[in-house]
Amino acid sequence: MFNSDSLAFQIKRSYFHVTPLDKAQLKNWKSYIDFEIENGTHASIVVLFERCCIACALYEDIWLKYAKYMQLHDVEATRAIYKRACTIHLPLKADLHLAWAFFEENQGQNEAAWAILNQLEQAVPNLPLISMRRISFYRRQGKPDDVVGLFEHYVQHAVSKEARNFFAAKYARYLYKIGGNFEKAKQVLLDAIKNDPKCYILYLQTLDLHYQEYPRNVKDKQIFELFDRIMASELTLDEKVEFSRRRVEFLEDFGIEATKMNEYYEKHQQLVRQYQRERKQKAIQIDIEKELEAKRMKKMARKGVPAATNYQYPAMPVIPADPSATATQGYYGNTDWNYAASYGQTQYDYPYGSYGYNNVPTT
Repeated sequence: MFNSDSLAFQIKRSYFHVTPLDKAQLKNWKSYIDFEIENGTHASIVVLFERCCIACALYEDIWLKYAKYMQLHDVEATRAIYKRACTIHLPLKADLHLAWAFFEENQGQNEAAWAILNQLEQAVPNLPLISMRRISFYRRQGKPDDVVGLFEHYVQHAVSKEARNFFAAKYARYLYKIGGNFEKAKQVLLDAIKNDPKCYILYLQTLDLHYQEYPRNVKDKQIFELFDRIMASELTLDEKVEFSRRRVEFLEDFGIEATKMNEYYEKHQQLVRQYQRERKQKAIQIDIEKELEAKRMKKMARKGVPAATNYQYPAMPVIPADPSATATQGYYGNTDWNYAASYGQTQYDYPYGSYGYNNVPTT
């Protein structure tokens, strides 16, 4: 059972230090705060938060917890907490700045919120979360021209193909869902495909866009032209098999010509068999390589040569750290902002069978 005396007694470091707190100490601070919020007065809670923000000044979640609590009691004090945390202790922490921007926007301080977002993007550039937050700010303010301008800026100045694809897909979705402009949304995706003809997700987004408009403004001919373009693209064989399956599903759901259904079903079966043959060949090649490696290791063992996995190479000389390296470089090295991974989380699962993935004989 917790009590304030026992929690206070367990605090080992009540002063600021750049060395991280151990997990037990950090957990104790959080437990102490939770206990005080539940049992203490407003004054005692604020005193404890201020004590904690000295020892835990570099912990973003502590500042967020303090601001969230204070927001229920005093707007100006909340603003001061955000300002102190973002401008002094944690100038590169995105979540904290974004929470501050949301707070200011909720208070009707739109100029202050926009300034926070701009300063954050300058301090930590090329993060899609910040870029999308700036775009959504303009969208909430009812400024479609500014939204379009930002989207086009991010697409044109993307730092990688993955980033360009991400913003192109988001831009097309905005144009279609919010702007109601199917043709422009389609063109944005097709332009992105020209820049990266191997991007599976862009083809998937384009197909989904056509599905959304079918059969009102998109006819069968346009759907099959898109499928033909995808099958002639630079996608991998397994990706083409997936799109071939979707083409058969489309015919099952909406097709009216039995001959075309049979034609594309046969093409799909041929593609599946080709994929299975290639997969089998790759598996055989892997087995051969493993066998050759095992023989090589046995031969080395007979000759008394130490195996590569057991041999201890001489230690490399220690190279001094580059004094020109900055804290910002370290920040990026520890930031988990994988454009491709974030974008690849989108799923387009259909409740259909596999159309021969498991029942097609290999020949």
